[in-house]
Amino acid sequence: MESDLKINCSTFVSMKHLLSIILSLQLQYLSAQNFYVSNFFNYNLFNAGVYVTAGNGYATGNNELGDLEKGMRFNTQTGLPNSNGYITNVLAWIPYKSNASGTGQLTVKIYEFGSLDSLGALLGSQAFALQNLDTVTDNYSYLGGPLALGGKPYNVDITFSNPVAIPNSKDFIVMIELPTTQGDNIGIMSNLNGDFPLASSHSFEVKADTTLVNLHDSWQGQLDVAMAIFPVINLTNGIQSKEIVCSVYPNPTQKELYFHTTEAIDEIKIHSLDGKLMFRTDTPLLNVTQLQAGFYYYTLTTKTGGVKKGSFQKID
Repeated sequence: MESDLKINCSTFVSMKHLLSIILSLQLQYLSAQNFYVSNFFNYNLFNAGVYVTAGNGYATGNNELGDLEKGMRFNTQTGLPNSNGYITNVLAWIPYKSNASGTGQLTVKIYEFGSLDSLGALLGSQAFALQNLDTVTDNYSYLGGPLALGGKPYNVDITFSNPVAIPNSKDFIVMIELPTTQGDNIGIMSNLNGDFPLASSHSFEVKADTTLVNLHDSWQGQLDVAMAIFPVINLTNGIQSKEIVCSVYPNPTQKELYFHTTEAIDEIKIHSLDGKLMFRTDTPLLNVTQLQAGFYYYTLTTKTGGVKKGSFQKID
């Protein structure tokens, strides 16, 4: 087993003025109904990074051992409330990638927790193209406000075309299926070894032989870490029961897309079919002239937690 690990943190040289800040992620509300589960993940900006193996692969990503998936378990121990709801999207911090094939992708999978050595039922999945993974630090988004005020970086926002219901057990695993084409790689951010005492029960990887193992055991006690993977939860009795009446027109459209609803709009997000976030706005009129011709998803949420999802076509 590879055990010669080191930390690659060159990405954060420009953040030296913030090195003394230790961020402790807490349960932060995105809106009246949505929040992200993140209070399990603690890190120091200077030391946080992606562990690298002796063969220069990523311990929390592709490596010479041929690992297939990496991910985190979520239950009450990591901040998941004992409530019904839906996983609408997954945020992640993936600062390193290689897309040698030009067509590489990763896939986020939601499983019900089975046991410490076997995955439960697959509840949903969503692919994301590597070409849409922007690793430029200046383009990162931040949870909970700007970086200087304790915001938490992420550069991946994968929205499920069909939101995934939280299982009755209130215990699930979010796994990232790694790219499979040779030369296509990703490295998922983690905190420092020893900073996550639940690693033996909540941090996992699927090995090349498809067996599930926790990171603590897999890396001989040298990888007691959490990965920066944050599911966004909608705490309602059901997305469909909260769906609002909203007209979206014209569809197809060449220039503008208008959202008409009687409720105050909190946010509108537009995603391409491969999961890339194209727009985020809180206004009802959207100029889409810069979009390429094709089909896109939209998600509208209101300040009362209402939701409207659908698709539209951009034409030339």
